[in-house]
Amino acid sequence: MKPHLFDAIVAMHNIRMELAPTIHGAIARFTFPEYNAHRSFGDRRVCFVEASWNNHGVDSEGHPYISGVARQVSKDRMIVAGFGLHAHITSDTNGDTGMKTDIEDHGEMICFKYTGGTGRSVTIRLTTSLISDEQAVVSMRRELPRSMNFDDIAWLAKSTWNR
Repeated sequence: MKPHLFDAIVAMHNIRMELAPTIHGAIARFTFPEYNAHRSFGDRRVCFVEASWNNHGVDSEGHPYISGVARQVSKDRMIVAGFGLHAHITSDTNGDTGMKTDIEDHGEMICFKYTGGTGRSVTIRLTTSLISDEQAVVSMRRELPRSMNFDDIAWLAKSTWNR
């Protein structure tokens, strides 16, 4: 764990998670173990919980997205009037690896589900706003442009921290 990069292995499923921050969000790369049809996680998923996931689909550039708002402010689920942390999350497409991305909506939990293909890594872009989902989308365009990949954002976070 470093100020500009979180890198861990989720031991139960041997999934590597790397996360690099921006001002209002982060970019994450998940690397799954080699595909094995006999394993229960052959269909690779990245899931999000603890929010009202009120919108999802495919954006104008063809990227799957999820948006929602979290109203609790602590593990005790205390509600503060008027508080809301809006989140906007997109999944980079993986057309070059043949992976297909679907969205599974389970109410308080929503997942990007990746099937098929030869790819092992997926990239998720996440931004937040205390104002609105629209503001989170603006932050996405400003801080996590599609012209920058995970390594670019991680380098920018490191150079910003060092500066």
